[in-house]
Amino acid sequence: MRRYRQFGEIRGIGATSHVLDIEDKRIVVDWGVEFERNASGSNTSLPPSGNWLVGEKVDAIIVSHAHMDHIGAMPRLAAKHPEATIYISAQALAAGEILLNDSLKIARQETRAARDAGHEPPIEIFNAWELNAFLHSPALEVVDSPTWFEPWEGWKIGFHPAGHDTGAMMTLIVPPQEGPVIITGDISSHDQEIVPGVMLPDRAFSEDFLDLPGLVLITESTNGNRKSPGPRSEIKKELIRVSRIVEARGGVILCAAFAKNRSGNLTLIFVEAGIVPHIDGLARILVPTEIPYLQQLIDEKKVALFGRGKSEIEREATDQHRKMVDRGEDAVCNLKFSPIISPSADLEKGFGVKHAQRILEDPRNAVFFAGHIFEGTVAEQILNIKRGRTVKLGDQIVNVRCDVFHFDLSGHDYQEALVERVRLAHPETVILHHGSLEACDALTGAIKTLPDAPRVERGEYLSDIEL
Repeated sequence: MRRYRQFGEIRGIGATSHVLDIEDKRIVVDWGVEFERNASGSNTSLPPSGNWLVGEKVDAIIVSHAHMDHIGAMPRLAAKHPEATIYISAQALAAGEILLNDSLKIARQETRAARDAGHEPPIEIFNAWELNAFLHSPALEVVDSPTWFEPWEGWKIGFHPAGHDTGAMMTLIVPPQEGPVIITGDISSHDQEIVPGVMLPDRAFSEDFLDLPGLVLITESTNGNRKSPGPRSEIKKELIRVSRIVEARGGVILCAAFAKNRSGNLTLIFVEAGIVPHIDGLARILVPTEIPYLQQLIDEKKVALFGRGKSEIEREATDQHRKMVDRGEDAVCNLKFSPIISPSADLEKGFGVKHAQRILEDPRNAVFFAGHIFEGTVAEQILNIKRGRTVKLGDQIVNVRCDVFHFDLSGHDYQEALVERVRLAHPETVILHHGSLEACDALTGAIKTLPDAPRVERGEYLSDIEL
């Protein structure tokens, strides 16, 4: 018996949570959060369905990578299932600790704000005890991929880098009797600045895995309806070309970026071009986990970080420094031009909002987006709005007078590579998830053009798929 159910991804992306029942074992891969507008107008986190699988035995929990839509509800799931071994890479564990602690801090702030406003407080995803228990659990198996485990008699489970992010890994499952399963997680075959791309594990690692009968491939469809925008090197050239134009006219650039992955990539893109970026917000803590030699770059004055002072005086000094950089007058680091890399990517919260409030109104400036633009966000409004119109940004109404650009530096494969992976793996069944209905349908159609095309299913919310 092999059965698959997705407990999240109600809207296509968010709260990824695969549950696989294979023979007599239950394997959970990821347990993330999705984001929804609350009564106060800000985003709040929601866990997957399934009541944390309480009352059901879970044999293994696997964390594919440390993005919040995959790891964001993991501490409580782990607390409810002490019987399960938890597999996670060292890099994902380090980044996950940072992101989950930040999530807990934000949840506390939103709870206080909701109660002060007379609104219902947001759902608690996990508490401090559960987070601490997860991070220090004796059930943690920290994975140095590529590697194989034999967790139960007759079983093999392999982990291999997936290219999407530092520490991201795909999972290969070989049960004693049933056919094999490969779960790619979010995946990228193209190289990024912080991590090399991966199409599939090489034969030296996977051996005859792809030749075994009844192979099931579970993979993402984020960019399933999008063709590649072209070589990443050309996108980077254009980003730097525009940066130099902004520099020449005395402007300032804000890169509103995801703290994880995109901030690290952008940092290295600027450094490679001889431009010194300023890193702010949560990225100050996460980028060092992605670029091990970041301190060397700082010492060589190739990268600058805004301060993280604990005292009121230190915080005020850092805030004044931010205002100087936003004006292009950095007397602290003596830089005439220094793009700011700051979360959040959707400009809903974080230090990026404060930077944007000052930067958007000057036509000499520019705002760069380099990641997925989520529907209904401030980022989408700013990207699509006519220059000179206003948006509500944090607690201010701001006139968008500067240039706004979107550079497609996705850490997800595009349709061509997603189809090529199916062709190379030649599975019997493909399950698509982590994408809109349009993306899934487009990718399904493209896969169906392959010779001897596999059965293709969409991993719909709470729908069982017999494998």
